[in-house]
Amino acid sequence: MRNIKTSKILYVEDDAEAAELCRVILNDQGYEVAIADTGKLGLEMYRDGDFDAVLLDYRLPDIDGLEVAEEILSKNPNAAIVFLSARGSEAVAAEAMALGVTFYVIKDNMEVYSTIVPELLAKAAARTKERRAAAEMAENYRVSEEKYRSIVENTAEGIITIDDKGIIESFNPQAEILFGYQDSEVIGENIAILVPDADREQHDKYFEKSDLHGWRIVNRARDFEGLRKDGSLFAMELNVSPMFVAGSKKFIGILRDITQRKKSEEALKHSEDRFRSFAESAADRFWETDEDFRFTYVSGLPEDSSRLKTEEMIGKIRWDVEGLDLEDEIWQHLKKNVTEQKPIRDFQYRRVLSDGSETWLKLNANPFYDEDGVFLGYRGTNSEITDNVQAQITQDRFFAAMEKLDAGFVLWGADKKLLASNQTFRQQQGEPAVYIKPGEDYSEYMRNIAEDQIANGIEIGDIEKWIDKRVADFDSDMVDREAKNANGDFIRIRKRRLPDGAILAFHQDINDVKKNEQELKTAVDFADTANKAKSDFLSSMSHELRTPLNAILGFGQLLEHNPKEPLSEK
Repeated sequence: MRNIKTSKILYVEDDAEAAELCRVILNDQGYEVAIADTGKLGLEMYRDGDFDAVLLDYRLPDIDGLEVAEEILSKNPNAAIVFLSARGSEAVAAEAMALGVTFYVIKDNMEVYSTIVPELLAKAAARTKERRAAAEMAENYRVSEEKYRSIVENTAEGIITIDDKGIIESFNPQAEILFGYQDSEVIGENIAILVPDADREQHDKYFEKSDLHGWRIVNRARDFEGLRKDGSLFAMELNVSPMFVAGSKKFIGILRDITQRKKSEEALKHSEDRFRSFAESAADRFWETDEDFRFTYVSGLPEDSSRLKTEEMIGKIRWDVEGLDLEDEIWQHLKKNVTEQKPIRDFQYRRVLSDGSETWLKLNANPFYDEDGVFLGYRGTNSEITDNVQAQITQDRFFAAMEKLDAGFVLWGADKKLLASNQTFRQQQGEPAVYIKPGEDYSEYMRNIAEDQIANGIEIGDIEKWIDKRVADFDSDMVDREAKNANGDFIRIRKRRLPDGAILAFHQDINDVKKNEQELKTAVDFADTANKAKSDFLSSMSHELRTPLNAILGFGQLLEHNPKEPLSEK
């Protein structure tokens, strides 16, 4: 709204001299005046402009002032119009006032323009302001009421209003859905019809005590059971607030069906109970700390466990626990992680028990925060890994011993993947040793060896058959054979399948054995040759000696028969 000193006036007047005189007078008094010399031009200017008041002459060249006033007031009933007529006429005045013009003035002298018109314009402008303000207030009220009604009718919550006696005065569409009643069925009824019988007595007491008047649920959200029209019950959240309407105290209740929330809460409680039961019976311990890394929760342990009891840990920082070697740099690393609020992964540490025995533990944890991102502490688990650590120590010792073994050692998994091998085995393999690495598949290893042999000009025949034969040997539960490796060395392979399906093999270098065997074979062959030569010699000598000896034998027999007979050349 403009200030009256800057009010804008439309003057519809066909008398140019009178119009100009009026404009000058009104300009001097702070008005801004626009002039139209016909009724139609005046209507056009009024539609296009924003005028606080209209000075309207009765007699115009095209249409009279009454028609102009009627058109203006039909579009804007609150328009301020000062109607001017050179000749007073009660009929015209009555008709003008009936149309709704603000003032009717007879312009019979100059004083009308200098005094009366400015005064009436001031009143008209003020009245326009009042009417506009009232109209704006009414419009704002209408918009506010429509907005409130729209909110109430479209909200996801049920909204019910009652008086101070508990009588229902309004019942929105969502309340109809929640309770199964139409608003016409419950308006005028006591709110108790929406409460289960078991709760009605308590409900009635709320209204009897100190102006509900002290009702314990006012301005607080509480959980209740609602009673539907069909008699079924449902869980609801209710918040009641007081309000005053025209001096009367009312109450507005906002209701929400929380059946699903209750089911979720029950499921969550069941889940928490189940988790707690698992936590209490699990080998791992579940724990939570505050922002200072002090234990606030630690799950229990079996009665025969040697680990610290829950009550011995609550309130302590982990490194305050007895039996830890805090000189170990791993604890400094852990403290740094905690300070920086980083996740903790596979942190392993040793604790010495009061009886001197050792236990090994593994720690995993994540930091947690509130909804605003404020650090609250850690949640994590502790696992006892003593058996695993001892098994690892034993395994490490075993593999260390295998490294010192003068025979090749190799262990393949049940899935034919390489698990471990020693340096001797890798040396025995020669060039193919580059393929020996944990996880290598046996078939691929054999393929690599075959391709290397072919590349080196070694004939192996059909490569696939060659590989299949070696895989078939590998699949045997027991193998004891000799072979030549890529270096040309003789190797005895003894392979056994373990109970878990893994294959353990030892490759013994038998070059010395083979050399000894060869030397023995050479010596045997030499002895056989010498023996044969001796036999041949003896056989030959026997034939050569037998002929003269036969003659000597004959003479001896003659002498034995007649020793006195003389020998002759015959």
